Amino acid sequence: MNIKKYVLLFLLSICFPAYSVSDELSSQTPAKYVILVIGDAMHLTHETAASRFLTGTGRGLVWHTFEYQTFVTTWDINTYNHYAKSLGKPPYAPESFDPNIGYDPLQGGARPYPLEMPLDDSYFLDTLNERLDNLTFSDRIPATDSAASATAMATGTKVYRGTVAWHASSGKSGALPSICETLRQHGAAIGIVTSDPFCHATPAAFVSHNRDRMHYYSLTSHQYGIGIADEILAFTRPDVVISGGHPHLNNPKFKPRKGYISKRLYEQMKQSAEYVFVEYKPEHNGALELKNAAERAVREKKKLFGLFGEKNGCIPLPQVQSDNDTISITMESTEHPSLADAAVA
Repeated sequence: MNIKKYVLLFLLSICFPAYSVSDELSSQTPAKYVILVIGDAMHLTHETAASRFLTGTGRGLVWHTFEYQTFVTTWDINTYNHYAKSLGKPPYAPESFDPNIGYDPLQGGARPYPLEMPLDDSYFLDTLNERLDNLTFSDRIPATDSAASATAMATGTKVYRGTVAWHASSGKSGALPSICETLRQHGAAIGIVTSDPFCHATPAAFVSHNRDRMHYYSLTSHQYGIGIADEILAFTRPDVVISGGHPHLNNPKFKPRKGYISKRLYEQMKQSAEYVFVEYKPEHNGALELKNAAERAVREKKKLFGLFGEKNGCIPLPQVQSDNDTISITMESTEHPSLADAAVA
């Protein structure tokens, strides 16, 4: 879609960590395409199970052949401060903190299970009930959420749980610049492709900013200011957005406490002169509709917005079946494109 110097494309299907590029690599010819693939809440055991099912080995997926592989920690400021308090240490400060408080490899292991057995199972399995009082249920779980972890990937900054690319010490103007915004300043085209609604925390952290991950769109009855969906489509305006979140099954009456897009924004995108808009239609082939829309966007030099999704807001997952030595992977419904269809588009 209107390809410029580079394209930054997010496919939210598989987890692979970001890492710094060596001086040797950075001196080579710049990459034309940069693709960051994220599997939201996917663990190494999920990879192993999928690999064994598809290939018969534990490390037979394509990214297992990548030359550089590493692991990263994803603790947020909430987790850090809870552990720090229980240890009698000062709270998190950007200029002075101990990363081993946020995650202690001596207890949890330097590599994820099953590559390394944790030295202390309770480090993962126990809540913080006995250590601290007056915590909400989510705060008793010593793990980050996707908003804070995606923000760390997108901006390189630790934040509080539930915030989307928003600086921990700021109030109304705490937007953190993301790698998408930085690349666009250098002439890149950017896009997000996800089976979740595009205003969910993981994709949103790369192309929007908000103090509350649940502020999906403007005019929600319990929120004020610009919503995540509105910022993405009206202000950031990525070159490509393909996602779930369609209101037809999820929120057909556009109730203000439900759904992922307001009626006003939905109608604006249907009439947009900047975007080619393609959406879920009953009894239509979603993959073909998306393919035709993408080709039209290229011809007319426009951006592309594809909106699909079932009642839960997400594009349906493929159905996997095995009959002895035969494996079949099919979409539950042809009315929606698969993540692979969206990636190719």
